[in-house]
Amino acid sequence: MRIHPISLALRYLKGHRTMRAAPFRGGQTFDSTEDAVDTLRQLTGQDFGADAKRWGAWLRKNRRVYATYGSQ
Repeated sequence: MRIHPISLALRYLKGHRTMRAAPFRGGQTFDSTEDAVDTLRQLTGQDFGADAKRWGAWLRKNRRVYATYGSQ
């Protein structure tokens, strides 16, 4: 199973701090909220701060960022 860094960062902002799947095996996916936000900013070119709802809404409308990120 492949999980995009974008999805991991959004999950972190929504309060899902750990993942059972490899390579995390119960460990935190990010060191801080700012790390998750920085990942989203870098990969999308957008800035919604730590507002998970706004990030989620934007990502639903712009799913192409997943395809673009995966082809780099």
